[in-house]
Amino acid sequence: MLRVPELPLDPDLPVLDLLDDAPVPLATAPILVTSGGQPLGFVPADESDPRGWAERAFVPDPDVPGWQDLLGDRRPAATVVVATTGERSGPLNVLLRSLLTQSYVPLEVAVVDNRPGSWDHGELLHDRRVRVVEQPVRGVSAARNAGLAASTTPVVLYLDDDVVPSPDWAGWLVAALHTTPETACATGLILPLDTRTEGQRLLEEWGGFGKGLERRLHQHPHPAPPSVLYPYQPGAFGSGASVGFWASELRALGGYDEVLGAGTPAHGGEDLAVQLSVVLSGRHLAYEPCAVVWHRHRASRQEWTRQLFWYGVGLSATMLRCALTSPRDFAAVLRRVPAAARHAFAHDSARNAHRSADYPRSLVLVELLGMLAGPIALGRSWAGRHRR
Repeated sequence: MLRVPELPLDPDLPVLDLLDDAPVPLATAPILVTSGGQPLGFVPADESDPRGWAERAFVPDPDVPGWQDLLGDRRPAATVVVATTGERSGPLNVLLRSLLTQSYVPLEVAVVDNRPGSWDHGELLHDRRVRVVEQPVRGVSAARNAGLAASTTPVVLYLDDDVVPSPDWAGWLVAALHTTPETACATGLILPLDTRTEGQRLLEEWGGFGKGLERRLHQHPHPAPPSVLYPYQPGAFGSGASVGFWASELRALGGYDEVLGAGTPAHGGEDLAVQLSVVLSGRHLAYEPCAVVWHRHRASRQEWTRQLFWYGVGLSATMLRCALTSPRDFAAVLRRVPAAARHAFAHDSARNAHRSADYPRSLVLVELLGMLAGPIALGRSWAGRHRR
């Protein structure tokens, strides 16, 4: 079947009827094809007969197990933590509706208000499974830690407030946490909800958030490291926009680093930092492409340029933070600096090889400037944290 975001969309997103009258965004993004929840591939965005194209291109395996088969009777209760500043209640309510119709139960939702008093909680969708947790300390890491502290369930799942999860997202992410006894963290596949605008297309050409359609188990030391940068490789593990943990394991790791993340001078990197700490601790991290969410990319080129700069800041701040943690990490990061520079900026690197010839060179410079600013931002963030 063709899996699309089958859920109510906010009024500012045009929709069309396609594939059994499922409401989907009017987008230029390829459509994900799944069978039994397993991603098979994508239908090209310009295909006039997507169902026919998919039936010709893919042969589904009827014996592939679903998340219910993988879990069996193991159904640990889970809390989904959504950190928000309440800037847009429409998309946030779309997210909440999609969470309340998840196939996985028992599931509750904690909306962490990271800007208390600045917006009306009455605008939120009301349901007994949804509660609001206030965290006045600015920063997504502080908000996520507040959600963790308020959670009483064995599993805690995190979503950004600008994504829309598929109906089986939670089930697949919980199943991934059972991959091995050492698995402490799981991430999923993140696809664009829309790619009509220049900013949205540039984000995808930059690399997007998707990590492919193959399951992976990350560990350190790895029997076959995927690159010379591993495990200090940005984005190798997945994105913090969709991630799950055994709550006890995340607490044992100290939660999210509040020196990093959006809302701090470092502006990002908290997801890379916590996932890296999982792997470096000897625990396992599972990537599960069946756990699909769609991300609302920033629309304009100006918005994406600003965000790209902050990504650069967050990346170098995080790697410096990691290097300063221990002599082992300092030496490991230092040895990888030349390979990291090539990975980030060489036109034929694995990261950049897919970019078009007219990908703006100015954006490469913007990302580099962000990386150069990262150490200063880390110092400011560190100083601010210790003044609190």
